Amino acid sequence: MIAHSVRLMAALQTKKIPVFSLTNFGVETYALAETRYPFLRQFDRDFISGHMQVIKPDPRIYPLLEQGSGLSGEALLFTDDRAENIAAADARNWQTHLFEGPQGWADRLVTAGLLTPEEAR
Repeated sequence: MIAHSVRLMAALQTKKIPVFSLTNFGVETYALAETRYPFLRQFDRDFISGHMQVIKPDPRIYPLLEQGSGLSGEALLFTDDRAENIAAADARNWQTHLFEGPQGWADRLVTAGLLTPEEAR
């Protein structure tokens, strides 16, 4: 768990900005992880590759999230710690951020106008 990232999720949700997970977890492993990391239950919606039968960076996973969320392209801001996953989301015209730590993600959320610097602390 990265405490600052969990605080960022809560700050976004306080502003009624939905936060989704797009993860390469398997069905059983995600359920197990939720018991160890309760913050995983706080996402507004989970897009779990085990359920979707496709994993990132396979380009088929990104339109599935779009269909399931009702959002697409620039309406989505995606962060991931793997450059190949970011490249695949870029190809869908999503806004992206390569996650290298919570402060960079916080700064990106401020730059995007989603949080104020105070909210991003």
